[in-house]
Amino acid sequence: MVKCGVLVALVALVHFAQCSQIVPPLYRYDDFFRCQREDPSGVYCFVKVVFKENQDTFDSPRIVSDFRHNLLDWGICVNNCQREMSVVPAKNHKRLYQFKFPINYTYILPKDLFGTDLDNFKLRYSALINICVNNRLEQKYNLSQHAYSEIEYCTTRDDLESSKKTLDLPKTMFYLTVFTLVSLFVGANVTDWIGHDHAKEHIIVTSFSVRRNWSRLTEQPKSELYRNFGYIDGIRVYASVFLIIMHCAMYSGVFPVANPEYSEQVWLVALLGSNSFKLSLLYSRLRKLCLPLLASAYIPTFIFYQYDIPRSSWMNILHNFLYRNVGVAALCVCFIECFRNPPGQIRAHLSSVAMTSLGKLSYNVYVLHIPVIRLILNMFSPSFKLSLVSLLWIPQGVAVISYFVGFVAFLLIEQPVGILLKHRFVDQSKPKLA
Repeated sequence: MVKCGVLVALVALVHFAQCSQIVPPLYRYDDFFRCQREDPSGVYCFVKVVFKENQDTFDSPRIVSDFRHNLLDWGICVNNCQREMSVVPAKNHKRLYQFKFPINYTYILPKDLFGTDLDNFKLRYSALINICVNNRLEQKYNLSQHAYSEIEYCTTRDDLESSKKTLDLPKTMFYLTVFTLVSLFVGANVTDWIGHDHAKEHIIVTSFSVRRNWSRLTEQPKSELYRNFGYIDGIRVYASVFLIIMHCAMYSGVFPVANPEYSEQVWLVALLGSNSFKLSLLYSRLRKLCLPLLASAYIPTFIFYQYDIPRSSWMNILHNFLYRNVGVAALCVCFIECFRNPPGQIRAHLSSVAMTSLGKLSYNVYVLHIPVIRLILNMFSPSFKLSLVSLLWIPQGVAVISYFVGFVAFLLIEQPVGILLKHRFVDQSKPKLA
């Protein structure tokens, strides 16, 4: 098993080393902050650049894991374009302009998603940006083929300054909510620390007390049922970490980086590796029941990624059904095996105090890990390059920060609000005994 893992790792490293750079780059952005500093208006536009292709690579029976190399996402500083085009002879402007051609796939977001006056920006800058982009393609990348450019979104310095000053109703309610929770949290813990005994037993104090909520987080029920099924909390922890890893891998495929060709290889190797893992797991669990179904569910996936094999609609439906459901069947068998077999070291680890305590934070982590990923990725510039090291530390960092934020949410929101709601709607509704 170890030799197999080493072999897979070596193959993956060799595969990554062979990936070639995509030219022209899928993501290219002018310096946004420099654009804001040098130009009074600071107009900056995000543009979709589309090349015409004789044959669409995605129009194939083969499953394609690559990006559309003919669809670029560029950020254009209008002031830079105006300066560049001022030295280009006017007779070349017409030659550089590329009219729109039929595009049979969705390449741009609907303008209704943005609140800016996009039509006005398009009227003023579409032709300039179209010519500017093709001039850059010729001068910087030696391309004779021109591309059609369409503005997706534009912003200005005035837009940014007004958005910072504007305090709408949702923001106001958010700040009020945070202020209320923090005030209750601080007041309750001060009272719990130095207050009178009578005040310490107030429902607000007992709900927001860090000391008491920590005890609630780490305590383990003593019931026989929990001793038999407490390891499920540990499974929730590993499921949450696995979900974070998968979402980080997904974001690596959509987040602008300097080497998107690396993401293509990551996606392909991750998919084939995950399928291999599933196949080995399912084979060990279900080999006596449905080995042919397992083979028909996972082996064709390798083939469909490599070869253009014509498939009828019913074959696609059957394969998708097996691919999506056999894994669920395997998990069910695993749970049944755990229920039937006597407890061992794995179950002892999963039901330990640390794992069961972290398991109580799983829902918070599930809700909050996406905002955490977004905040972390927003710290990276488009010049950030993916590497094997970054693919290892980013999911770990996201997991640690997500559990920390989940712990804070547990102390500040989940546990206190849950206790208060229970006190208000459950405890008070019970009839009092005479």
